Amino acid sequence: LITGATISSPTAILIEDKSSTNLSCKASGSISTRVWMKDGWPLRPSGRVSFSMDNRTVFIQPVHSSNHGTYQCQVSNPVSTMTVAHNLTVNFGPHNVSITGPSAAAPGQRVTLQCTADSVPPANFSWMFNANETHVNNSMYIIERLEAESIGNYTCTARNMVTMLENSTVLNLRG
Repeated sequence: LITGATISSPTAILIEDKSSTNLSCKASGSISTRVWMKDGWPLRPSGRVSFSMDNRTVFIQPVHSSNHGTYQCQVSNPVSTMTVAHNLTVNFGPHNVSITGPSAAAPGQRVTLQCTADSVPPANFSWMFNANETHVNNSMYIIERLEAESIGNYTCTARNMVTMLENSTVLNLRG
């Protein structure tokens, strides 16, 4: 019988395109096969992912945002099977910063602009209006009543405090 299956991995903070890591699958008992999965799908070798000769260890170098997720190692022999899981956190982004909201609105209307970004950990947001600071520091920018002075360029900047990267995008709001 197979017992005590574990996946071990270095505890370092992983940053996309900068860090590398490995996952090792250990278990007691006679093991005939080791199968690696990620998020429920078979894990295949790629430009970044490689395996040790005995399939005991997966090497990911360097890590990519697509490597973020749950890894499973299934160890088996003719009489038993055991599966163990390990969550791998890859810090990345912010990527794909975008603002959703109207590009034009009527005077007196309430306008909501929503900024999103793909980021682990979640990004911090800040907004500028026509290149001036706004002191709005969340993902949503609300204009209660649209006036002539509210027409112009709204810039959302997303910052990731772990990767230390930032990206921004602009929405041009017309009256």
